[in-house]
Amino acid sequence: MASVQTNFLGEIMKDFINKLFCSQTRVSWRRLAVLALGTALLVAGRLESAQWLYLGLAYIAGDSAEKAMAAISKK
Repeated sequence: MASVQTNFLGEIMKDFINKLFCSQTRVSWRRLAVLALGTALLVAGRLESAQWLYLGLAYIAGDSAEKAMAAISKK
């Protein structure tokens, strides 16, 4: 009975990890790092809220531009 429960929990964890790191929807560690750094600087008083927003927007724009150029070059 314990092995069945262990297998069930293992499958749940495997599905969770696959969904979390799926190439189409995965959480980017770079995005998390930018978010964590910006938030830490905001809390420490080194950034104002508008600067924190600009940091996030600049990262998103740079990341999107990279992907757009990759998509264009494939055609």
